[in-house]
Amino acid sequence: FERWLEVGRSLARSQYDALMADEQAWSTQDEFADDSRHPRCAERLLLLLHAVAQRYRLLPEAKHRLRFLDEVQLPLLREFHYEGSVALEQELAPSNLRSAGHLRQVCVLYNGFAHCERVLTQWSGDLLYLEMLHYQVHQH
Repeated sequence: FERWLEVGRSLARSQYDALMADEQAWSTQDEFADDSRHPRCAERLLLLLHAVAQRYRLLPEAKHRLRFLDEVQLPLLREFHYEGSVALEQELAPSNLRSAGHLRQVCVLYNGFAHCERVLTQWSGDLLYLEMLHYQVHQH
């Protein structure tokens, strides 16, 4: 299991790094999108997290599934939050707020966080996550 976890962590990290390295990562899905759209990287992050979950979903032991969540998925979410926060701070710099392009990008960043929150909230009702929560609460 330990080797499989390490391979999963390494693969997910390299895929995350590739999606964030895209120079269009924080732009919307298409160039004509309105201000309600979210950045490409938000959707790609969610696809990556879903793919990781599908890989560990069938593990027979809840403690192993929980480790995938803790050691693979959550670090990626934390990193995305950090990188998005840095991007948002840059866009909110006083010198940038005079530009309509920067204001639009602020909306795109906020929408990216809101989109991720909505999807993750939907996932919280998935049996996979409910079982892991039950295991975590009752493991002591």
